[in-house]
Amino acid sequence: MKALCRLLVASGLRVGEALALNWSDIDLNEQTVSVNKTLSGKEVSNTPKTESSKRVVIIDTAAINRLKRWQLYQKRAMLEVGQPNQPLVFPRRERGLHSSSTLSVYLKKYLSDCELPHVGWHAFRHTHASLCLNAGVDYKELQARLGHSSIKMTLDIYSHLAPEKEKAAAELVAKYANF
Repeated sequence: MKALCRLLVASGLRVGEALALNWSDIDLNEQTVSVNKTLSGKEVSNTPKTESSKRVVIIDTAAINRLKRWQLYQKRAMLEVGQPNQPLVFPRRERGLHSSSTLSVYLKKYLSDCELPHVGWHAFRHTHASLCLNAGVDYKELQARLGHSSIKMTLDIYSHLAPEKEKAAAELVAKYANF
């Protein structure tokens, strides 16, 4: 669960995109995740939500290290159940794909165990966007990271997440207006 949550915060992927990932979609050396499919129900769709959802997202070193630890753990665990060559990054132990609704039960327990409030999977994508904006990432780059088809969608959904940027803009206006 930690690896999935860390990946979602680091990348901004939709949970269905993350659950459809194979290890071949992740380049641990280049620190990239290639998004080219999504989980739809209990099946992988070979096309993500939209054409612009196909993308390569760079993630941070800590997220890569978490994925490396997960990969080692997964290899041992899958060997125990007779599945040594599991291509999925986040498979079910019994073979096959998780559904996001089934995993929501585990997420709720995980957050409760950590004494955190319950949130849905989309909150991780929202958190990623908020962190990016407050770190100074511009909206066009955020659009690409999230796989939005238009900048309007990114602005409509996430522009309220950067109050510090609004304060900085107000200060710049005051500075250049000489009031």
